[in-house]
Amino acid sequence: ALGEAEAKLHGVALADVHLHELGALDTLVDIVGVAAALEDLDVTAVTCGPLPAGSGTVAAEHGELPLPAPATLQILAAARFPLLGGHDGVEQVTPTGAAILAAMAQPGPPRLRLHRVGHGAGTRDDPRRPNLVRCWLGEALPAVAGDDGVGAPAAFDDPAVELRVNLDDATPAAVAELAVRCLEAGALDAWVVPATMKKGRPGHILHVLAAEGADVALATLLLDLGPTLGVRRSWSPRLVAARDVVEIDLDGERVRVKRRLEGTRVIDARPELDDCVRIARARGRPLGEVVAELEAAARRELIG
Repeated sequence: ALGEAEAKLHGVALADVHLHELGALDTLVDIVGVAAALEDLDVTAVTCGPLPAGSGTVAAEHGELPLPAPATLQILAAARFPLLGGHDGVEQVTPTGAAILAAMAQPGPPRLRLHRVGHGAGTRDDPRRPNLVRCWLGEALPAVAGDDGVGAPAAFDDPAVELRVNLDDATPAAVAELAVRCLEAGALDAWVVPATMKKGRPGHILHVLAAEGADVALATLLLDLGPTLGVRRSWSPRLVAARDVVEIDLDGERVRVKRRLEGTRVIDARPELDDCVRIARARGRPLGEVVAELEAAARRELIG
């Protein structure tokens, strides 16, 4: 996140970014320390409240910079974090802090049953505001509207971007390979729609769904690997069902099962296709039969 922000601000490639003080030891300690703490505490999700954004300037490697620092604002804008007024002349959110939150957290109030509270204090003493970071640790509550007042209504709150390219001079094999390469590069989804192109030629439209912030890299991949001269983009926020993946024993095999949840209730369960393929090949059976049997077994086991 730091590198991408600096690359955009300086108009250079990511490989040519020089982080200056952001590459110092304390930055590495901050990032690795937070990651190690989350791992040690077995944290599975992180949220954060609005971040303070004061005015004024701060001394940096490039001289006096406005507050919030340009890299900080670039990172927070890409992650769409909410801001609130801060104290003038005080850097209350650093580029490192913004990068940690952008990479590990989602903006919004925590939905948890509180267990513990921790505080981290900085060395700067400002009488206007405690120089503290406060962390709440607890058990996540189900996000279901009307569940004793702790739930929230469903919303299109998962930001995503849809990329589209017209392919009228690519073989079906090339189109399929391009979709696979996008998925391997981190696309959320990819699909192909047949279409009639200019002069009545048959062709395809490749759609790629990307997480917000990953769209530029995927669009560049499409331009580099595909026979296209342009990529279209549109915002495509998603309403995403609560889900997880569990591993259970089905018919003598360990199988990963995708569960769709409504609060704490399982409303659907389907085995991972890769596991079904593995079992079908090992037993020399048709894939369709194995999928049907394992799906029925998963629903009996998890739904009842």
